[in-house]
Amino acid sequence: MDLSALSSKDAKKKYVCSKEIIRLAHNEPKKLIKDYEFFLELLKSENNIMKWTAIDAIGGIVSVTGLKRGVKLLISYLNKGKMITAGHAMDALTQIAIAKPEFKKQIIKELIKVPNYKYDTDECNRIACSRIIACLEILEAKGKIIESFLKEQSKSKRNATKNRAQKLLKKII
Repeated sequence: MDLSALSSKDAKKKYVCSKEIIRLAHNEPKKLIKDYEFFLELLKSENNIMKWTAIDAIGGIVSVTGLKRGVKLLISYLNKGKMITAGHAMDALTQIAIAKPEFKKQIIKELIKVPNYKYDTDECNRIACSRIIACLEILEAKGKIIESFLKEQSKSKRNATKNRAQKLLKKII
């Protein structure tokens, strides 16, 4: 894959390449392994779409390689103040937890810290919590800590978050 298209001044070329990287990250992540360092550099981009592409790519690579430093790096993006960036990290971490169960407990522990993080608005925080609930459902997470998290979220001011928490709580109790 020609990653130079990500540096193109032609937005269409740039975003077509980005979409292909995201597709590979989810479906054929082994094809991205050789470009791991490139994606680490891409994380420094001021362009959020490039940053999100890098997070998705790193998630795919780590789901194949099990690089511990990649897991730690992605966890750090949960608390950078931007909900969409955190959402990409949540999805990438969920992908890793599915592929590499040895990280599942650590990842879940970090995901349920999200309500304590500050995003642009309180509503962004509630949306992020809803996404965490979706991740927990995918990971079939259970236990007292998960129940406690879900009970707290079942009181959310955001109906979608509250309903999602209540539904998952009923499912796991």
